[in-house]
Amino acid sequence: ANLYARDDVALFAALPSDGTTVFYDSVCGLALFEAPVNRTLADFEADTNEHGWPSFRADEVVAKNVVTDKTTGLVSSACGTHLGSFLPDAQGDRWCIDLSCIAGRPLEGWWTEASGATADGAEDASFVPVLGA
Repeated sequence: ANLYARDDVALFAALPSDGTTVFYDSVCGLALFEAPVNRTLADFEADTNEHGWPSFRADEVVAKNVVTDKTTGLVSSACGTHLGSFLPDAQGDRWCIDLSCIAGRPLEGWWTEASGATADGAEDASFVPVLGA
């Protein structure tokens, strides 16, 4: 099974049914993706299941923190963590990302403008916990 679907991970069972979740770099703590945005959680899950990797769309990318080489398809964070691949499909731009690379905690004192989340998880946004923590 895919990592996100394993019983000990169960990504979609852990996400809130309403609102969004911020996904952080597992190495440096930068906010990388916020999902779902402009689609439902069910749509995000279906997209992920179809492609076998957490699949983010353009509105869900924190652009200043995600480096996308559209020529090679390689995706990394601004701090250098390899995240996955840029693989557009019929619906548009798509980032297929390794969950272990985006299962971090927020950088201490860092604030994401997109969601209003603070490093202590305040307000309505949530974050994916570090795997195995």
